[in-house]
Amino acid sequence: MMSRSRLALLFVMAIGMNAAPNIQVHGHRGARAMRPENTIPAFEYAIRAGVDVLEMDVAVTKDNVLVISHDPHLNPEICEGPAPNALIHSLTFEQVQKYDCGTLRNPRFPAQQP
Repeated sequence: MMSRSRLALLFVMAIGMNAAPNIQVHGHRGARAMRPENTIPAFEYAIRAGVDVLEMDVAVTKDNVLVISHDPHLNPEICEGPAPNALIHSLTFEQVQKYDCGTLRNPRFPAQQP
């Protein structure tokens, strides 16, 4: 015999499953497995693939300009520039623009194309 608490849990789960709208597909950092993350090509690829939502993270530069970046620093695994691991909030937008964060392929995603 099923306990009351287990039955209540199943009931709540069943309500949640029936109330759930259609599943949404999110393009995490665009389509980072296929294109360099958080780049226009990654977002375009994700849109062409039919995602419902583009997911991206935003950082703020020293001069209060918003830039798209998952990390609070410029990740040397995917960015080349003057100072590896530079903190975005300590750089001006002009300094951030001296980094290339879209040409390097992420070694964790071998199918990624620039």
